[in-house]
Amino acid sequence: MRQPRWLCTTLGVLLAMLGTTMPAWAGKLIVIANDGKEPHRDGSYSVLASPQPDSVVILDASAFPPRVVAEIPNVPNSNSGPPQSVCLTPDETLVLVSAPNHVDPQDPTKVMADDYISVLDLAASPPRVIDRVAVGKRPLGIACSDPADGLPS
Repeated sequence: MRQPRWLCTTLGVLLAMLGTTMPAWAGKLIVIANDGKEPHRDGSYSVLASPQPDSVVILDASAFPPRVVAEIPNVPNSNSGPPQSVCLTPDETLVLVSAPNHVDPQDPTKVMADDYISVLDLAASPPRVIDRVAVGKRPLGIACSDPADGLPS
């Protein structure tokens, strides 16, 4: 699916506004999206009776063992497909997290489509969600690239 031009422009402006300041722990980060509503068990997904909030954990893997540098609560995401719901920008200052679904408020045993990505600022202290950008129904699969690579951003 081709992304709307305004989305690419908006994300580009957000990246430019945040500048190039990098936190001291930047360099080898691992981003983990935790889906608190829909675990994968025995080959299938089902909504938990008491779902927990989704979250994102940032690990610094520049040394062993990796250490947790941030736990960001209430960042909607999903692991109901391949691990494609997060994207760390090449400068490691932003994380984009897609939110393809959420628990249906009318029937908490089901999920329904969402339509946005969350933008997390890792340079903030503490790291946090700074924006949610509408991108269309069920965003799944997100990637970031360095403009110097000549790939689409």
